[in-house]
Amino acid sequence: MSYQNENVAPSFSGKKVVPQKLAEATEKSDYWEEVIDIPQTSWIFDFEEFENNTPSRKKGISFTDEITKRVKGITFIFNCCKQLRLSRSVGLTAATCFHRFYMCDDLMKYHYFEVAGTALFVACKSEECRRSLKDVVKVCARVASGKPDVIDEESKVYWRWKDLMVKLEETMLFHLNFEVTPLNQYKLSMDALKIMDIVEEQNSISQELNEKAKKLFGHCTYLFELFARIPICLLYSTNCICALVLVLACKKFDESLPTEFIRKEFDTSVEDIIKCYDSVMLLSLEVESLDKYFRILQFIPRATKDDINEIFTGKGENPF
Repeated sequence: MSYQNENVAPSFSGKKVVPQKLAEATEKSDYWEEVIDIPQTSWIFDFEEFENNTPSRKKGISFTDEITKRVKGITFIFNCCKQLRLSRSVGLTAATCFHRFYMCDDLMKYHYFEVAGTALFVACKSEECRRSLKDVVKVCARVASGKPDVIDEESKVYWRWKDLMVKLEETMLFHLNFEVTPLNQYKLSMDALKIMDIVEEQNSISQELNEKAKKLFGHCTYLFELFARIPICLLYSTNCICALVLVLACKKFDESLPTEFIRKEFDTSVEDIIKCYDSVMLLSLEVESLDKYFRILQFIPRATKDDINEIFTGKGENPF
C-alpha cells in the first residue's frame, strides 16, 4: 500500500524474523517465575548488526532506505500527535515502539505509516493519555492521505485503517513482548536537572539555578524529538541519550557540568557520550538527500571530542 503523503513535513512545537542478537537475548533473558513467561530484552544492538542484519535488510532494503523510511514514520507520528493534542512524551514512546518493531519485522511487509499509527495508539494507552481508536484512525488516515478532508466513519479508508490497526496492535505487542513503557527521557532529564516549581520559600540562588535548568531542559525537549527520528534508541541506552542531549544543550548555552555529574545522574561515561554523538551524526547523514523538512543534521550542534570534554569542569557536585 502506498500513500499520497509520504513526504509530509514535520511539525515541531507467519514466523517472526529477528536479528541474531535479539534472538540470543530472548533465549538467555530472565523470566518472572510463576507469573508469566515473557522474556526480557535490552533492545540495544551493535551498529554493525543494525547496518547489516535487520529484517528489512534481509528483504533487500538498503541501509539508507531503511533510515529514510524510519525518519518519515517518526515524522508521521509527531504530526499526528499535534493534531490529537498529545504530549511529546507520548510521541517519544510511540517512536521507541516503532523503531523496535522494525527489528522484528520488515518494511516490505508493513508500511511505516501503518506501523507509526499503531505505535501511537499503543503509546496513548501505555502513557495513559487515552484517545479513542476512532479519533486516532481518523487523524492517521487524514495525515497519510495528505488531504485536509475529514475522514468519514462510513468510508472505506476509515474501515481499512481501523481493521488494520486493530490487527497490527496485536502483532506489535507480540513483537515487543508487551514492553511498551520505555524509560521516559523527559523524567530522567528533569530529575537530573532537579527542576521544580518555584515556591516562595526558594531563595534567589535557587530560583536562578532552577531557571537555568529549565532553559537547558527546554532545548533538551527539542533535541529528544529530533533524535527520535533516527534509530539511536536501538544503539544506546536512554540514559546515554539523555546525557548526550544535556551536553549539547550545555554547549549551546555555554554552560558547564562537574566531571562526576554524568556518571552519578545518568550512569554513563563521557566516552559513551562521544560514541553516541558520532552515531547520531552518521545516521543523520543518511537522510541529507531528503526534502529539507526531514533533514536533521543542520539542527544538531557541532561538537568535537575536545568540545564535549571541555563542558566538564571537574569542580563541584550537581550544580542544579
